[in-house]
Amino acid sequence: MSWHWKVWTKDWLFRMWPYFSRSLQSANTFVDMRIQLNYRRIFFLLLGLSAVLYIFPFMFRKLRGVRPLYFPWPTGCLQERLDTFKSSVYSFDSSLHYDEVESNYFPLTGNGYIALGVAEVSSRLLIRQGRSFEAVSYFPMVDVEVVQPQRMKDTAATVMDFRSGIVHLLQSFAMEGDSRCLQIDRKIAAHRRIPNLLIETLDLYNALAEDVELRFSLQKNFGEFRETVILDGGMKDSEVITGISESRTSSERTLVVVIRPTLTNSNKIILKTGARHQIQLLTVISYYGLPPSSPDYTATKNKLTEEVREIYKSLQQHTVDTLLKGHAMVWANIWTTGFAISHSRAKDAYNGDKINATAYYSLCFERFLNQEIKASGDQLTMKDIVEAPQSPGHCYSGHSTLQAATLWSDFRSVEEIVRVAGLWKLTLQKKGCGSFLALGAQGFLQAFVLSLGAFRYSNYDHLEMVVHPRELHRNYDFRRVAYGNDVHLNISVRVGEETDNKPVLFVAVDRSDKTFYACDAGCLDPPVQLTSEMQEFPVKLTEPLTAILYITKDKQHMEELKHTLHLQNIHDADPHPHHILAEHKHGHDLGGLPILFWVGIGLLVALFHVFLIRIVVNEYFNQDKVAYAPVRRPNRYTA
Repeated sequence: MSWHWKVWTKDWLFRMWPYFSRSLQSANTFVDMRIQLNYRRIFFLLLGLSAVLYIFPFMFRKLRGVRPLYFPWPTGCLQERLDTFKSSVYSFDSSLHYDEVESNYFPLTGNGYIALGVAEVSSRLLIRQGRSFEAVSYFPMVDVEVVQPQRMKDTAATVMDFRSGIVHLLQSFAMEGDSRCLQIDRKIAAHRRIPNLLIETLDLYNALAEDVELRFSLQKNFGEFRETVILDGGMKDSEVITGISESRTSSERTLVVVIRPTLTNSNKIILKTGARHQIQLLTVISYYGLPPSSPDYTATKNKLTEEVREIYKSLQQHTVDTLLKGHAMVWANIWTTGFAISHSRAKDAYNGDKINATAYYSLCFERFLNQEIKASGDQLTMKDIVEAPQSPGHCYSGHSTLQAATLWSDFRSVEEIVRVAGLWKLTLQKKGCGSFLALGAQGFLQAFVLSLGAFRYSNYDHLEMVVHPRELHRNYDFRRVAYGNDVHLNISVRVGEETDNKPVLFVAVDRSDKTFYACDAGCLDPPVQLTSEMQEFPVKLTEPLTAILYITKDKQHMEELKHTLHLQNIHDADPHPHHILAEHKHGHDLGGLPILFWVGIGLLVALFHVFLIRIVVNEYFNQDKVAYAPVRRPNRYTA
């Protein structure tokens, strides 16, 4: 019986072997298909993640409509109030400073006659003593003290608006663990049209669940020379303070007279829950340098006191909002001339934030003479108009100030601001721009813009751009460069893939009733008449080095100019190396892909190899653990 069983089993195995073989082949084929599918999935996964890493940062910025954040945005009570400034901060028209982030730009307001740093309430007034500004022992800002409740946590942020010349100081006081807060919003401005006027407004709002007791005070420290006089009539709540300031850098003495509202330590209020309280403080300042040989300054003090009284009395006819709007309009008028530069991620590159801040700080120490008004009786009237220079001389005769590292600084203190602003004015004056500087703020900004592009006047014969083509590796826009009293030029530089990495010039004039001509380096081609539409000019390199652009209103002068240059060689400027443009655009020379993309690709490749090594190791160590044993084909047996 057992023998028949064995014969039957062997015969059954022999007949079923083809079916087992096909099943094993199908299983191997299925495993191969799964492995192929896994490889395909991994490939498409890598491709999809690469696309996400490359596209996501750009799509995120596009959807939000803002620049990438360079610092964490404030949260809590400050967030909503600061959101109104977000677009101007990202476009470098304002600077933001708050407790968690150290700013390179110290908040300051000024109008060329007075200035004030606004980092804290204990900031001192700045006045001109000699050729620069110095601080005097007068503290114009209102001090707000929270008396009750105590142990409140305070946070603060400061926004310096370059466009309007107003500094916003935002404070929040809150109890521990409470999302509601006491809000104090300040605006401080040294008025542009009334140079003697300093404006400070406070807007207080209590969003807490309990009432708040506040105390307001003003410091009066002017040394031993301080004298307070209470005025009569309609200004009985005001006071006049007189003091003498001695320069720290010279022997000069300056008499300072200040008129302001009266605030004492008894100025306390109870701010109810949900209530709002406003304070508007107008301070008028006048000062005069005392002669060393005249110890008696009584007559000078009386004259300055009468001056500040007249100005203060005339201000009573205007609201603070009207004064601030007029102030902002004058600043906007100043900024009609300007400069724009493409953002660079290269190390130590100067971008819009530093350039705008430097121009703003320097303008804070320059008066806008053609927009200032003075007190005449009880009225404010315009001062005499200062005419544009008949001859601009040879402003600006030097290399581009973008190449001068000493003119660009981190402005973290008032002393550094005053030093750099003084250095800018001295540089422009020594480089032939004295006639522009005589115009005040408007002329200073013209000279500032000319120096950035190394533009140089040859009197009013022509304007030329004297810069080496290798320095033009970023996009520039020079807006409303003045040529005479009533004509302005717009000049742009473009470089990139669309120009084959070569710099190209574009020029236009803002008036169609004026005839102007332009030519590129060497003026070998006929002069091109300028219009209000941008016209293109190639950038050429000459030997010896000469200007790359000439602009004039005298066509004959331009036709004769080419015979006076005496060039040995001239050719189109060479394209910039790719790595230089990539450094500006991406912060590295790896091309158009961001560093995050390459890091992500590296991680994915590493994970793929770890997965592959794991498969190989498992196959090697588990090769003897198969689910079936090999079957030997039996020989045919015949009983």
